[in-house]
Amino acid sequence: MTDNPSAIFDGLPSEVVERTGQMHALGGRLILAMADRDADTVGELIDTIAGYDDAPGRRPYPGPRFLTVYQAVFELADSFAQLAVRPGVRADGSFDRARALVRDCVPQAHQDETLRRLDTPGQGQPDAAKVLAAAALGAGFATQPAVFPSQWAMRLTLLRQIRTNEAEAHRVPARERIDVSDEEAIRFLDEVLPDDFVGISRSPSHRDLWEIDLLASAQIFLLGHPASTVTPEQVKFFLGEVTAILEGALGDIDRRRTERDQKTRGGGTGQRTQPRKKKPRGKR
Repeated sequence: MTDNPSAIFDGLPSEVVERTGQMHALGGRLILAMADRDADTVGELIDTIAGYDDAPGRRPYPGPRFLTVYQAVFELADSFAQLAVRPGVRADGSFDRARALVRDCVPQAHQDETLRRLDTPGQGQPDAAKVLAAAALGAGFATQPAVFPSQWAMRLTLLRQIRTNEAEAHRVPARERIDVSDEEAIRFLDEVLPDDFVGISRSPSHRDLWEIDLLASAQIFLLGHPASTVTPEQVKFFLGEVTAILEGALGDIDRRRTERDQKTRGGGTGQRTQPRKKKPRGKR
């Protein structure tokens, strides 16, 4: 929704708008949990979806309780499938990935029926197994490097969609919704990474995969921890989370550092590069 509610929601009761937004958000979280192979969260989410309409104070829902969340999950899975069939993209084995995700992540009570639903996707009314099958298929596409070369960027894409759905559920105006831009994330990385870090390219088209990963991980972190309130302990946790990204990029980082140092010593433009001024994290 925008500042002026869309025609779809305008005039609808608040509980209908809330349920629709929450079901879309829960569907996105289900795919994200599948992609992360987080079996505990998958189980918790499907239980939350199944029991949503039974919560005290909620009016009885007149329609099939799994229909809205199934539609939301199917739409996301279909959008990932469309990415997989772009010219030049080789994304094979998505159904095999989905079956593996079902075996690894879906609660035992739902596994057999979910696997059957994967083999017969167009049959039957939406239920827990059909929702789980669609989520597994969506995650099967989303976790393919040919579809999302950066898995951090995939998580950021899903998280942004989830946050939008949750904002729509509560009719939060667009101007009040929080996001984190590339520039905000780059400034944060400049502050928390070592002084000799080479930095992220300002041009998206010039970024290597590790830069995309690092930037997306910073944006995800800042969505949950606004830069103005982040603590040293939270920064330490974040740095631990991105250690693997930085270690995997050591060769490229060292090469760029060498090139930068050569320019600093006059091997390039002859102009000395000024050191970055970093704000102490404890004074934020």
